[in-house]
Amino acid sequence: MIPWFLALACTPAEPLETGLEDTAPEVVDTGPSGDCVPLSPGGWTVRGAAFGMLMGVTISFDESACTFAFSEWSMDHGADETPQTGSVAGTTVTLGGTTTYWESCEGSTASEGRVVTGLCTDDTAGFEMSADEG
Repeated sequence: MIPWFLALACTPAEPLETGLEDTAPEVVDTGPSGDCVPLSPGGWTVRGAAFGMLMGVTISFDESACTFAFSEWSMDHGADETPQTGSVAGTTVTLGGTTTYWESCEGSTASEGRVVTGLCTDDTAGFEMSADEG
């Protein structure tokens, strides 16, 4: 058995050269999980052929995930008839819901996240969403 003080005396002061490069990937901080223009939370008005009529709705926005949810529709048409969720990537807005129809609806946001205009490719129906003043 080697006494502990002899073991320390044999430990090199400098790290050993292995000739291998550090291959650990560089970690890049990209900030929040998404890069998007956040939609203004609160009351919105939606219109256009995709929605069928003018309606009011409340939008809540999760900035870290760049997603939003619709709630408190002024007219209850059932979950299949209105979008339930959505996401934003950059300025591109995609709607989502319980049917694939809403996933075909894509648009873009302007006016600092207070206006969205777009088109649903399933039936070429247009839509517009605008944040209520206030």
